[in-house]
Amino acid sequence: MRIFILLLVFIGFFKLNGQEKISNEDKVVAKMAVHPNCKFIPADQKREQTVCLQKNLWAELNTKLSHYMNFVLPEHVKFIKAKVAFVITKDGKIEQIEVTESSNRGFAAHLSRSMKKLAKEIDYIEPAELIDGTKVSFKFVLPVNIMNE
Repeated sequence: MRIFILLLVFIGFFKLNGQEKISNEDKVVAKMAVHPNCKFIPADQKREQTVCLQKNLWAELNTKLSHYMNFVLPEHVKFIKAKVAFVITKDGKIEQIEVTESSNRGFAAHLSRSMKKLAKEIDYIEPAELIDGTKVSFKFVLPVNIMNE
């Protein structure tokens, strides 16, 4: 049984989270949240920072999901599509983790547990910043697709 995990080259961002609602029209994020392994990317390259964050989170999440994929995923399940949403807070922590979509309930539960474990293990992600340097919480969506061949 071969299992492939596909991660779309995309982390969507919904909105800035803070004490007051901030729309994307009112404030512009000048700097995206930065994973510790992505500090080499200049702040003005937001797309590259986002892709680097995604790849690093995915690599860490993949190790946590491997048990499910190798031992629990039923052989008759050929494809699982899921999305996990989370907030990188202005304190650099991953919080408010929620599986927003999943074609398999068992996988959704495992994905949620795995992401919560990952959130506890990551020490600090530099938060997103506005043009004026204010650190803000930012919500991301990480799509996860699994193909079982």
